[in-house]
Amino acid sequence: MEKDILSKVLKVEEDIQEKLEAEKKRASEMVEEAREEASKRVFAEEAGLIDSFNVALKDSRILAEKKALEILQNAGLDADKINNLSDDTLISILSNNISSILPHE
Repeated sequence: MEKDILSKVLKVEEDIQEKLEAEKKRASEMVEEAREEASKRVFAEEAGLIDSFNVALKDSRILAEKKALEILQNAGLDADKINNLSDDTLISILSNNISSILPHE
């Protein structure tokens, strides 16, 4: 009778150990699946951020090119205005500003 009880206890202990090992394996698999899913989400988010960055960079370049073109066009207009000034006007401007150009003694 004691052997039967001992045998049953050992059997239950083995069953518990097997179930414990199975649960450990299942938990390990679940952790690995969670890691893989998190990794996929991180890569997807990173790809989205890279795409957003590239769009913003492209938009910034387009805006900078437009601004640079505008500055060049305005500079060209200013240069044309200066080129079209008469000699008398240039002499008048120079006479009015010569004192700020020349060194003071």
